[in-house]
Amino acid sequence: MENFSTIYDMLETMQYKDGNEVGKHKEDAEAGKSGYLTYYNNDKVRLFYYQASEYNDWTSRERDAHGT
Repeated sequence: MENFSTIYDMLETMQYKDGNEVGKHKEDAEAGKSGYLTYYNNDKVRLFYYQASEYNDWTSRERDAHGT
């Protein structure tokens, strides 16, 4: 992928089936909630998990629909 300044910049370029997923992620992050986003990139369905963490406040992990 290209280089982005923030994870939000990267997520804003993706295609979502349901509404404003990036806005929901931002709200969840500010509230300390965990969750996931489902988006489409290069003809693949991607899952982006996020959860509160003691290290640097947040951690995120991206996987494709097959868990890789």
